[in-house]
Amino acid sequence: MDRKLQIYIEGQRLDLFQDEKIVVNSSIQNVNDISKVFTDLSQSFTVPANTHNNTIFHHFYNSDVDAYNDVVLNYNIRREALIEIDLTTLRKGTIQIEKANLKNGKPYSYTMTFYGQLTSLKDKFGEDKLSDLNYSSYSHEYTGNEVYNRVIGSTDYDVRYPLISSSRVWQYGGGGSQDISQNSHHIHYQELFPAIKINRIFDAIETKYGVTLSGNIRLDKRFDNCFLYLKNKDAMITTTSAVEVNIPSTSSQYFNASTNQVLVNYITENQLGLTGLITNYTGTHYITLNLTPSNSVQYYVDVFYNGQLQYTVTSAGSDTIDLGQLPNVYGLAQNISVQLRSDSPMSFSSSFDYNFGYSLLLNGTPTFGTITASVTNSTTSLISLLDLSTLMPDMKVADFVSGIIKEYNLTIEPISETYYKFETVDSWYQAGVLWDVTKYTDISSIDIERIKLYKKISFKHIESESFMNKQFKETNLREYGSLEYQFDTDGGDFVVDLPFENILFSRLANNLQVGYSLTKAPDYKPYIPKPTLLFLNDATSCDTFYLRTDTTTHAITSYYSFGQDLIYNSTNYSLNFGNDISSFYNVNITNSMFITWYNAYLNNLYQRKNRYTYVKTKLPLYILTQLKLNDRLLIRDHRYIINEMKIDITSGVVDFVLINDFAQIVPKIYNKIISGQQFFNVPITFPNGAVDITFDLINANGATIDEDTLTGDYTLQVSVPAYLPKVLKERIATDGGTWEAQTCIQSLYSPAYVITIEYNFPTKTTTEDIIIYQQW
Repeated sequence: MDRKLQIYIEGQRLDLFQDEKIVVNSSIQNVNDISKVFTDLSQSFTVPANTHNNTIFHHFYNSDVDAYNDVVLNYNIRREALIEIDLTTLRKGTIQIEKANLKNGKPYSYTMTFYGQLTSLKDKFGEDKLSDLNYSSYSHEYTGNEVYNRVIGSTDYDVRYPLISSSRVWQYGGGGSQDISQNSHHIHYQELFPAIKINRIFDAIETKYGVTLSGNIRLDKRFDNCFLYLKNKDAMITTTSAVEVNIPSTSSQYFNASTNQVLVNYITENQLGLTGLITNYTGTHYITLNLTPSNSVQYYVDVFYNGQLQYTVTSAGSDTIDLGQLPNVYGLAQNISVQLRSDSPMSFSSSFDYNFGYSLLLNGTPTFGTITASVTNSTTSLISLLDLSTLMPDMKVADFVSGIIKEYNLTIEPISETYYKFETVDSWYQAGVLWDVTKYTDISSIDIERIKLYKKISFKHIESESFMNKQFKETNLREYGSLEYQFDTDGGDFVVDLPFENILFSRLANNLQVGYSLTKAPDYKPYIPKPTLLFLNDATSCDTFYLRTDTTTHAITSYYSFGQDLIYNSTNYSLNFGNDISSFYNVNITNSMFITWYNAYLNNLYQRKNRYTYVKTKLPLYILTQLKLNDRLLIRDHRYIINEMKIDITSGVVDFVLINDFAQIVPKIYNKIISGQQFFNVPITFPNGAVDITFDLINANGATIDEDTLTGDYTLQVSVPAYLPKVLKERIATDGGTWEAQTCIQSLYSPAYVITIEYNFPTKTTTEDIIIYQQW
């Protein structure tokens, strides 16, 4: 029996044709394009153009209808929608009306398409750029001491300053003019551009678009220590933040102290206080600002009328700024305010002058007059508060998010219209549950097909103009950090184009690593890199180099290095996709982005036994409404991953495209080796449909965990005691015939920590994982 289907648009239920067939295609991670995240997309369907639906669509077929019940619809914007089966929610998303169909000149039906919530997330971003986001929470004074602290400081700064030169080729030793090991040839803080955590950009996206972007990946150090380099100009020249010139409390009607505005309004003849017959009345309002700065540095005066910027005056030294000469015309009402900016910190004393000059005939006699008023404001101080939006690379928000998805092989699961969960493909599949659908499957018509895999998968960054990268390419005939991975199979090539540049760093001295935003010799000109990702590594001691702040040259022997390397749970990770030699450690770091985030998924996909399996099912409602794309299906003792599913909503028939799942589900055993560290992190992914997760330490050996029950994704912190080698002693006879204890063995004893994880489901069923960490 067909189920009862209902579709709602912005809370209004549509009337449907009784025999209309509506099919929704669903796919998030598709083997045909591993670099993209997909979503729900229905085939086009129609609904009747009856009175009820005409009201919802505001008579779309009639272009003469500008508004309906005082509401104007923009048909180019999708509207929130909901699909229900038997009063149970199946899908949420948006609906786009495509066309109206007329028969015999009368409206007959509307054709529309349903889109899933991932598509609506992209719609929210539109054409906005990263520079359109608000980063005021991460602004800071741009001073030498502030930059110095963000190079060496142990504080978890969201904005730091990588040692990347944009002006000259730093060298270490030799005594030349670029030798930063010498006090006289120091790095000046204004040579450095900032970088911001990509996590903070995600925060700014959440704020602007009213969404939540969650997921364990955002708690992972390999994500949280990833920064975006902010350089969109050749030289680091910044103005101070704009500060409004205050107007002190005054009884004058021409100034408003609460809004810091000069009030310029039409003055009537009666307000002049003249008696008699007035004719030929004209007048002009003159407003000026007198500025006396503390030094002769260039500054900028932004003039606003009624809150809108009118023009900017550039000056240096004491000056009188003309804020306007406004004719006294009927209806005149301008509120004038002023903001000041400068190229370096400074202060101003200032005053506003208001003058109104008029001429008229009073009883036939020419008469002239003026009205004057002035106020002297308190000192205005300007500081160099860095506006990060002015340094953002030229990149769309949608392209940035898409690039991070490719970088970390992420999926996005829409939880609601405003809540989206970002997870790595591995973690996303770990959260899936297993459904046995054998008895709902039409086993008489199962098709098996070879998966058309790629012979070569390439991961490519935007080609870098840095002379270090150019030298690498000339020597190795490929881009630094790229990867071409060959498989033993026939097929074509697939390229994952990353929208980021990957700068090769140079190790100048012991643990001292720098980068260059400079072109090839002999020019070594500064260039503006494409959006660039960097890993922030842990603090490290290094050979001494010098950094100049405003008044002091600092000898630095410890700092936080940027580059492609990161230590996480005592393991080296690389931001590169290929197995390149680390510029910092000078060894191959095998835990590349490909190995860390792509390899497990592709290993299962490229199993020689793997096939496409096409099956047709008719699922009960409780499975259909709970089934997620990261769940597994069990059919006749074979376990499958869902690559794509097509749901005929009206009949309940589901066509699946499946791939074999050879990965182990439970228990999952992780072996992590740590050395001497006091804690480590365990990302916990909450399974679909689980109620809670409980933890237990089997053999604690002095270890503790920060939580014992969870109701959502979490990064568990495990604290362990300091490792001390186990020392054994023996009683050994001395020459005198007495016995004494002497050390004879220093063992390689290494404690292990075993954590059991129990996932509890509403049906009272449980599954378990085991995590084993061993300390060496």
